[in-house]
Amino acid sequence: MIICKSRAFSQEEFGRRQRLSLQGISLSVASAEDVILSKLEWSKLSQAQRQIEDAAGILKIQRSSLNRSYLKRWIHELGLEKEWEDALRAANIFDLSIAPE
Repeated sequence: MIICKSRAFSQEEFGRRQRLSLQGISLSVASAEDVILSKLEWSKLSQAQRQIEDAAGILKIQRSSLNRSYLKRWIHELGLEKEWEDALRAANIFDLSIAPE
């Protein structure tokens, strides 16, 4: 369980949650973009490489379906450019086609 914070990103992240059913249980889950952003934030706060690796794994799997403009906006607003570059590198994404400008 995660408590929704009052900051703008947390409010938007909460509003973007997706409903799914798992073995008959209804759940709310964060979007792939919001999980990536959260992982990047945790990495920035804790200097944990594991968070970068997790974000890279999501990038590899979801790359073609990610909302690039949403990522670009929040990477900039949250000051996550370095962590984003680290995740792209860890995912072996070199064309940077989903990188913010």
